[in-house]
Formats: sequence, C-alpha cells, structure tokens
Amino acid sequence: MNKMFKTCLSIFVLISMSLPVMSSDHYITKEINYETEDGWTISGTLRLPPGASRNNQYPAMILLHEKEHDRNEFVGIGDNPGLAQVLPTAGIAALNIDLRGRGLSMGDDQPVEYERHDFAFSTNDNTYLDIKAGMEFLRDFPGVDGF
Repeated sequence: MNKMFKTCLSIFVLISMSLPVMSSDHYITKEINYETEDGWTISGTLRLPPGASRNNQYPAMILLHEKEHDRNEFVGIGDNPGLAQVLPTAGIAALNIDLRGRGLSMGDDQPVEYERHDFAFSTNDNTYLDIKAGMEFLRDFPGVDGF
C-alpha cells in the first residue's frame, strides 16, 4: 500500500470511530443530477458540511458503490450513520452517486425496464465517465474545494 492510501485509511478510521451519531441538521443535503460525456444522467446525493459556500469551501470525496448496489450503500442503518453522513460532520463533502445502470441513473440508449440492472461490458467499461463527470460537477459546486 502506498503512503497516501494508508494515511487516508487512517483518517477514515479515526473519523468513523470518534464521531457521535449525527442527524441531517449537522450537514446540508442536496439531491443532484449531472450528465456524462456519453449521455448518461447520473443521480446522486451531495452532503456538505454546515456553512459550505463559495467563500467557505471543503474537500470532497465521491463514494462509489459495488455493482449490485446503489448510492444508499453508504447511508447508515437506524441510529448508526454511514460514511455518507460521517464525512460532512468531519468537514468533508460527500457525493454518493448511482453509477450508470443502477438506482436513479438513466441512460439514453437503455430500455427503461432494464437499465437499473444493466451491467453489460460496455456499461462497465465506461463507468469512469460517471466518476470523471462527478469530479467536474464537484469542481464547480459552491462550497466544494474543487479538484
């Protein structure tokens, strides 16, 4: 493992172990959509630390789910917060997205009744475009210290 990865992992573990359960009034929640360069509409939830604005910016992370899940993989259960709720209370904006073919993310070339479970090779091969467009979205979002 490289040094940067170990440092990020250590920070995550410390944050998740030390923060109390927080309600949504401890961060700002926005439902968002953005377009990828190949025409997919990617849906997500952006959680920002309180006070985030153009003049008060925070670092951000994009949370990526496994292929059989959706963005809710990072939301806690009951009184136990998930990573999506813990990060903004620690001063890090969190964008958890539905990758193409899952959750609410839609594709122009997919039939509506099948797109939420489509993980054809062509879909998987272009998932990087979902992430790239997410980084571009965050770069321009007020309250996020862009990439």
